[in-house]
Amino acid sequence: AASTDALTVRIGAATDTNSDGVTNADDPVRPDPARTGTPTAIDRTAAPPTGPMFTLYFSDDVEFGEAAQLATLLDEIRDIVEVNGVPAVVLNAARSSAGGACDNRRIDVTLGQALSHGDTISIAASGHKLGTGTDQRTIAPASATVMAAPADRTRPTVTVLAIAPANTDGTAAVDVANQDVDGFSVTFSDAGGFPVMAANSSLDADDFTFIPAAGQGTETTNVISTVAHTATTADSNKSFTATVTIGRPLAVGDRLLVKPGVIGDNALPLANVNAGTTGMAIGPQASPRITSVLMSNLRHSEQNTWTVPATLVGGAASDHVIRIAAKADGDAAGAAGNGWTMVFDRASTHSAAKPLDIDVRVDAKGERVTVRFNNGPATATLGDLLAALKANADFDSRFAAGFANCNTGRGTTKLGLVTTAAARDTIASSNGTGRTQFAIEVRFNAYVDTVDDAELLNDVLAAAARRAETTLAVDGIRAAVTGGTIAGDGTITAGTAGGGLDLTGLTPQAGPRTSVRYEATTAVVRNLPMARDLVTTAAGARALDDNPGTTDATETGFRPISAPVANGFALDVNTTTANSRIDEGRNGFSQVRISVSASVKARN
Repeated sequence: AASTDALTVRIGAATDTNSDGVTNADDPVRPDPARTGTPTAIDRTAAPPTGPMFTLYFSDDVEFGEAAQLATLLDEIRDIVEVNGVPAVVLNAARSSAGGACDNRRIDVTLGQALSHGDTISIAASGHKLGTGTDQRTIAPASATVMAAPADRTRPTVTVLAIAPANTDGTAAVDVANQDVDGFSVTFSDAGGFPVMAANSSLDADDFTFIPAAGQGTETTNVISTVAHTATTADSNKSFTATVTIGRPLAVGDRLLVKPGVIGDNALPLANVNAGTTGMAIGPQASPRITSVLMSNLRHSEQNTWTVPATLVGGAASDHVIRIAAKADGDAAGAAGNGWTMVFDRASTHSAAKPLDIDVRVDAKGERVTVRFNNGPATATLGDLLAALKANADFDSRFAAGFANCNTGRGTTKLGLVTTAAARDTIASSNGTGRTQFAIEVRFNAYVDTVDDAELLNDVLAAAARRAETTLAVDGIRAAVTGGTIAGDGTITAGTAGGGLDLTGLTPQAGPRTSVRYEATTAVVRNLPMARDLVTTAAGARALDDNPGTTDATETGFRPISAPVANGFALDVNTTTANSRIDEGRNGFSQVRISVSASVKARN
């Protein structure tokens, strides 16, 4: 029966503009000055015209699979879409293919006019009707306001770090021969990024003031000798580091002042500049311990898809393949979707003389969907199958079903549904494309100079490894399913996509720092660490350095302890002393539980 209520529609962005990990109607439409192309009859084989885009999110399915339907839809959208109360210039209207399947409830609209902050996009009242089959309904009016992203009024942050070296002979005097720290590390950070700049191009000695500790240095040595800073690029411009070198080895109490206004960020129309900041050189800190292990919320970056068996699809396969896609906000999102199975079955008592009966059932615990064709006439169509899937609330909350090809050669719901006697327990092909991203941040109570990532990850992921019944000593949980490794120095070889925790892009951690961050993507949900996982780290140990301050054939001070002994992952800064028999250069014992924190973000 035809529905009586009008279709409702919400107007949102076509991308994740509010950065919540999901693209939906909650994403505000942002200003876009682009205005290219002219309205023409749509060509399904050509690339869509460019221009500002937004999405219409309908409350139910809207069918326009065939060329004639698409042309009619474009005309209707042109009739009802307005900007500031005036008919809009609509270049294109296309069914969204988010998740790898045509989404019959989302229409992406491309405009040939600019959108500015405060503009109102509206759907005007009309006599037009949209829907599927005989279920054609009027469209309720709707509107949304174009909103610019919140203005960036946050100054760049500046941190100053300097750790004066320990004496290597046990006396009060600094052993200059073994001294290797003579400068301050100054890091500038800004969430909105900095302009692209070449290395050593934007800072000099006049941007800083050096204040020596009492009784240290001379008029000649208490000066800033050099300033060097790293470059920023379009891909990595959210932070950069300057090294401010002074004319002598650092001493505890030395101070560096960063003058206000020496660096500006990317904010428009006027950049925010840094405030004045000062930092003091501190002494080495012994036996760093873990104070917390924080985990981001999961970000389901890619969703799994399943292809309905060809025995159920009529016509040209390239045009009419039906695909099921997990929804990004359901419990089959991301890596979780890879564990689901879709089974299509034809009952032995199937009768073409009886009314259509397609039984859809969802087993959430067993992660299984079963679609059984009980009865149905020869006139049954792919549209009937799609309608049956959508009608099951458990299915509809987790998955979207539609044609695989949305932009060229769209399928038609009128195509015949083929069910043969041999179609028993046919499993839909899973593409295994679901991916979940997250980040882990490990924080210490002291500055560490180097971190053995492999050893630290053994501790952090130990509980996840037990759940996954995976051995950490080999590729296992930490790397991709094929060929991924983590070397003893922390170097990552990503391996082939898929499998376990793919730590793609991780480089060996370098200090001094009080935290380390790891970003991971997984295709297997059981490999994920979880809140309340216990992270236990034994105190580190190393052999006494036979010759402090030098490296030779018998040097053992910084050699990592090999797996499966899960300790000795962190070295603190410059604590080697000739008269010390207490090893304080390795991590101390710690035991904490993983916590989920909003301050830790998954990568974008």
